[in-house]
Parts: sequence; structure tokens; C-alpha cells
Amino acid sequence: MAQPPAGDARPGARQEPLYEKHFRKTLLSKQEEIDAADQADARLYESYAARDDISQAQKRAELSDKLEPRVTHTNLERHLDRIHQLLDSAREQCGYVGEVRVTTYPKLTKLMKKDSERRKDLNPLYIRKTRPKIRLR
Repeated sequence: MAQPPAGDARPGARQEPLYEKHFRKTLLSKQEEIDAADQADARLYESYAARDDISQAQKRAELSDKLEPRVTHTNLERHLDRIHQLLDSAREQCGYVGEVRVTTYPKLTKLMKKDSERRKDLNPLYIRKTRPKIRLR
């Protein structure tokens, strides 16, 4: 028996699943997602830097609402822990002989602070906006 065309409103007609219809989007790799956020933020910074009608403090306040949120420091530490776990497993199960500790929490903190200072030197409006990952329980 032939299936009726999608979108047919007759009873028993084949319908497009709701999840496909309402949640269809292009899947991006993490790097593509980061690059897109960087480009969007760069456009925002550029538009606010060109404004002369508000103060630097007001520009930062407005930017903080519009910038793309980034990974929190806590989540970066969790990612670091996971990398260490993977390298430990590779050593134990596969004979990996390289370094298993990429960096430490204090070094990560220093690197992030240094990066933030570098970005502020390049862009006085720089703000690192973060949002914790929401987990449903």
C-alpha cells in the first residue's frame, strides 16, 4: 500500500515527526560553533567600539547581555580532568608512554588570566561571558 504524501491532512496520512519539523538545524562541530560565536562577538565589539553616544561602562554592560556565553572555568577544569582520565586509560590499556598530565588547575587559571589580560589589551571592551551548563535531573 502506498503512503500518502507528507503533509497530507487526511486521517491516517503519514506526518513528518514533530522533532524533525520543529528541531531541524544544521549540526556544527565544536570548532565551527566556537568560530561562529567568535565572529558574532567580533561584530558586536566592532559595533559598540564605533559608538560615541554611551560610556565605556555602558558599552560593557550592554555587551554582557549580548555576547555569546562561553564555557565556565569549572567546566574547563572538568574537561581537563577528563583528558587526564583518557590519558591514564591509554597508558594502562594501550601502553601510552607520553605525558599524562597536560596541566594543573593553578596553571590553567594562570593561562586563562593571561589570555584574558591579552584580550583586554587588544580590545578594551573585552568581557568573558560564561553560563554554566544546564543539566536536567
